[in-house]
Amino acid sequence: MDWENTSEHDLEIAVYLSLPQPEHPDYAAPGHLINYNDNMIIDNPQINFYNFSYNRSVELNPISPFQYQQPVHVGMDSTMLGFNHVDYAQSDTHHLSFHTAGLSFHQDFAQMALSLVDSSYFAQAMPSEAVQQRRRFDRTSDSDWEARKKEIRQIYIKDNLSLKETMKRLEGSWIQSPTAIMYKKRFKSWGAEFQKNMTRSNAIFIPNEDERQPRRRQAQEQRNISIAGPPTRQMIVPTASLPNLEMPLEAFVNNIRTFLGRVFAKSANSWRVDKFNFQSTSASPRWTKSWELLFHQSQEASILARGERKGNLKFMLEDILFSIRARFITEANPLERNDPYALVYFFRILMEFHDIRRRGSQRMEINRQDLLRVILDTTSSFADELPREHPLAGFLDLVKTPLQESQLEPTRFRFIEFLSWSHSQILRAFKAQMNDAKHPVILNMTAYHLSTWRTYVPTGISLRAEYEILQCNSEFLDPSSEEAIKLLLDYATMVSNNSQGLDLQLVGIMEELHGHSLNWILRQTQLQFQPTTYAFIFSTEWLSNKAYEFPKYLYSSSYEYLDEAIEILRHGDSDCCIWAASFSKRMKLWFKNSNQKEKFQFEIKRLHHLTVGLETSVVLASPRMRNPGESRRKHRTARRKMEEQKVFELCRL
Repeated sequence: MDWENTSEHDLEIAVYLSLPQPEHPDYAAPGHLINYNDNMIIDNPQINFYNFSYNRSVELNPISPFQYQQPVHVGMDSTMLGFNHVDYAQSDTHHLSFHTAGLSFHQDFAQMALSLVDSSYFAQAMPSEAVQQRRRFDRTSDSDWEARKKEIRQIYIKDNLSLKETMKRLEGSWIQSPTAIMYKKRFKSWGAEFQKNMTRSNAIFIPNEDERQPRRRQAQEQRNISIAGPPTRQMIVPTASLPNLEMPLEAFVNNIRTFLGRVFAKSANSWRVDKFNFQSTSASPRWTKSWELLFHQSQEASILARGERKGNLKFMLEDILFSIRARFITEANPLERNDPYALVYFFRILMEFHDIRRRGSQRMEINRQDLLRVILDTTSSFADELPREHPLAGFLDLVKTPLQESQLEPTRFRFIEFLSWSHSQILRAFKAQMNDAKHPVILNMTAYHLSTWRTYVPTGISLRAEYEILQCNSEFLDPSSEEAIKLLLDYATMVSNNSQGLDLQLVGIMEELHGHSLNWILRQTQLQFQPTTYAFIFSTEWLSNKAYEFPKYLYSSSYEYLDEAIEILRHGDSDCCIWAASFSKRMKLWFKNSNQKEKFQFEIKRLHHLTVGLETSVVLASPRMRNPGESRRKHRTARRKMEEQKVFELCRL
């Protein structure tokens, strides 16, 4: 049949009769055929009519969720296209074109029909999950949030309930309950008033309300402290809120003031306030360990608690308790009992043992601050010879009640809050008695208080400036002398607590501290654990960690720092050997992680020799022998339990 001799009416009838009639679903109407009166302009009329593949079927998935095969003909279902689009397709002004480049008639028309369908029609027929989420959010308008703002603040902020509990309480007051993400976005838009975590950036914006319970400790103090004047002109002494205890707290504070007034009296031949520290005016030598050294020695407890042999920890605790007892016995020098450094470092010693118990107990069995309780009970027996007005005697009597309450009711009272309050009262008493807020001891106590109890006040710049002024005034001192090294150690400790990442200025300070302390150690004929020795240990540990984290920015590698320290400290006393073994164990783990097998095997042997040498230098009971037929795991577990039990069976020396 030729194209010229065939009319459009005959073509329409022939096409319709030659196709099988489709079976439509219930919702679909029969196909709407294009009327023969429509003016359709067809490009390239010479195309062969028999090349049209009318029987080819197309899946209409974008339009209908039901998958069925429907032969495509010229007419399209009006329910699928919509009446407006069908009228538009049948209008006199719209023309259908059929291309010859590999496209058939029904494909062109299907593409045209789909392009005419509005995309919003699909979203209305079957909205996606994102559209449903947006509609849910749209139903919760700003007016709904503002209407419930006061109620949300009462539950979430004042009652201090969690976000999950807040959502559960308000679930029935919403048409559609908002999600947790919506709550957080709304809290962020409302500002610091609805933020529970107090940080440096939002501390000054949080309103001062008594019923508010932020998550930071001493939050009331953090909001009240402010800087008046340039940071280099004024020193801020942190304070803490008074704990809610029915105890003679005022008498404790008065004893501190009386004790310091008697110690620093100008007419008394006891102690005097030096430019850099407190010095005794007596000619008799101080034969016991200083409180500062006892504090640095207590920092070894966390290292020994992680080791295999808990007997070393037992020996270290007995050594500390023996040194404390030597200061409190009647035959001791009165200067030993009236040493003001006891108030500076005794609280730090308690914090060291408190942190051991709090950080998962370091694999120790008993985990309710029993180690701290044993130390306090043993120290209380030493303080019986002290006069009642001595601050430590009053403190040891005072601390038993909060420690017991913190064990019985840990959610109501926290023992660490009492330590923070006590330390702040002692710091205020020191400042009032000395009338010098820029003294190195005051700066040291302030920096320790800020870093330990997380008192977020903007005093880091002022402390740093004051330390720099002290360093400039102490240029006449030998940089390798003990006084200069101690001052630099306090400065480096303070700056390292307030910095994160890699601070190149702090790297220079640590390198300077490392070099001066190393020169002091090399001048010693017999190495002993002193504060200057700890300065070398502290700088080595910090530099090695930073060199391991940022290997391109430091002068030496992390292994060089640790290897040098191990070879120096292994020839010292037992405390130095403990730190040498700790550095060796760290190097062993680093070699293992970097897959350096030869160096790893060498470090294992060196760590073994250090451990054996440490155990021979300390009087320890023989380890538990392995029974016949007992596995190594059971033997190791039983030995650890036995040694841990010995740690808590400290005799009252």
